[in-house]
Amino acid sequence: MVPKARYPSRAMGDFPTFLKNPSNRIAPSSQHTEDVEGYLFDGADGSQVVLWTCLASRVSKEHTHDFDEYVLVIEGECTAVAGGERVHLTAGQEHVIPAGVKQSMEVTSGTRTMHAFGGKRARRASEDAATESPIGHEVVLLENAALVRWCRGDPSGFLEISAPDVVYFDPFLGRRMDGITALTAYYEGIRGKIRADRFELIAPRVQQVGVVAVLTFNFVSYGGNENGLRWNCTEVYRHDPAGWRIIQTHWSFTNRR
Repeated sequence: MVPKARYPSRAMGDFPTFLKNPSNRIAPSSQHTEDVEGYLFDGADGSQVVLWTCLASRVSKEHTHDFDEYVLVIEGECTAVAGGERVHLTAGQEHVIPAGVKQSMEVTSGTRTMHAFGGKRARRASEDAATESPIGHEVVLLENAALVRWCRGDPSGFLEISAPDVVYFDPFLGRRMDGITALTAYYEGIRGKIRADRFELIAPRVQQVGVVAVLTFNFVSYGGNENGLRWNCTEVYRHDPAGWRIIQTHWSFTNRR
């Protein structure tokens, strides 16, 4: 006699409790859709798998990712709108959205989906605790956008948010570099030479004192010629009429052997 399955094969209506550990809950700042609950899991290569439950019928904000996205509908239905096409999905159906394609999702209440991303798509609520202020969130967004360009060989993202009096350290320099002119010359010398397929900005923390905000985080890059490099970073931002600008950068290797 074949024993009965411990877990039912029918639609369960919800994810098992062990998949909904509060420590893996997605931060609200990482949601493109209102009234959804999500939990994320990280791959060793920087990829992520996310489980979402839609608590009300909603349409996500239009957005893009720098990596591919795989969608599997577990229960309910949704419509993926990507690249000018509409793909209606029901339970058991799957779809892939290529990197760089503008997309949104129309989801009905009660729908549960699994998404696999080829890079870091979301942050945990616990990660946001250190950047939950509007200023902290803004600073992290500035840094992340500059890192996206950096990993494509374009240092201009950092130059555009650096102040004229910026100072800079990294492990390849014998001394501090002073001023935007010197930093521009240094970055132009490596333009197009740095490549990474994806990266992780890990555990960012923003501490603000007046018009100064100090951002610290760990950074890991994957693929390209930067594969597997791990860094510590401190960025000091100062607010001026142009917005938040970097006045001090310090990069160092993490446990380099």
